Formats: sequence, structure tokens, C-alpha cells
Amino acid sequence: PPIQSSVAKLTERTASLKHQLIEAEVQYNLTKQELTNLKSGYETAKNVTAKQLVKEKADIKRSEDAAAAQRTVEQIKKELKKAEKELEMAQLNLAVQQFGPHSPVQRVRRQ
Repeated sequence: PPIQSSVAKLTERTASLKHQLIEAEVQYNLTKQELTNLKSGYETAKNVTAKQLVKEKADIKRSEDAAAAQRTVEQIKKELKKAEKELEMAQLNLAVQQFGPHSPVQRVRRQ
């Protein structure tokens, strides 16, 4: 039935988004740690050679990537929340379809 297919797809999407969220959070935590390390070493870096400063510039770019990773985490969280709500509604609709409009599920939904 279409509702079961919808529930299955939403379940799969929810699982996929949860996995993506975990990966994005791991990446964010790694880049956040890099940023912390960069900030503590920045004052010292002012006094090093030009070649070392070029390397620091690349490291700072990575810290900017940390901000992008944070935005990715927030976007995935938002998508996950939406997918979970859609899944909940699809499961509720499936229950109503299976048990009929006068079931306890339908009465709860109306309240």
C-alpha cells in the first residue's frame, strides 16, 4: 500500500539523515578542535617566517570550514526534525487506515 511505502521511505530517509548528522557532527568537532588550536597559536605565529605564515593561512581556511560544517549540522538537524514529523504523521495515517476512523487512534488525533 502507498502509506506503507511512504512510511518505509520516511523511515529510510530518517535513518539516512541521522547517519549524516553523526558524520557532520564528527567533522564539526574535529574542525572546532582545529580552530581552538589555531587561536591559541595565532599570536606566536605573528613572529614566524613568511613560509610558516602561508601555512597558518591554510589552517585558518580550515577553521572557516568548521563554520560551514556547523551550518551543515544545523541544516541536517532541521531536515531530520521535519522527516521525523512526516514519519510520525505517516505512521498515524497508517494506523488510522488499519484500525478504522473510530479507533482510539482517530479519537486521540481529533483531540
